[in-house]
Amino acid sequence: MTPTVLLIDNDSEYRTAVEEACGRKGFACKTCSTAKQAFALLDTEQFDAIVLEAMLEDISSGFRVARMVRERDEKAAQKQTAILLVSALKTLTGLDFSDRIEKDGFPVDRMLHKPVDPRTVADTLAGMIETS
Repeated sequence: MTPTVLLIDNDSEYRTAVEEACGRKGFACKTCSTAKQAFALLDTEQFDAIVLEAMLEDISSGFRVARMVRERDEKAAQKQTAILLVSALKTLTGLDFSDRIEKDGFPVDRMLHKPVDPRTVADTLAGMIETS
């Protein structure tokens, strides 16, 4: 069965490059650029994994999407959706949350800092889907 991935990023060029890299890995991708669009897609569809930018409409909108996905998965008692946060947050603000994912219960599985090659995103995602 083809893994399904939701790509949420407000940078259209980067989103397209990641979509192409994921397609070469055999993933079926849907894309959007805002948390609002993501919420609408997540209301009607299930995804094996999500690639998510932290800063969409504002600095924390991506985290809100991740929390909603975690709450939905828990409520439905279903397998947890793999969430990969790919963000320029560290580059732009100096804040690095990657060490807080496990320690503080951040609602994502992995974090990559932009700039990151889209092929690295696809490779990381492949490993996450394989182990979930």
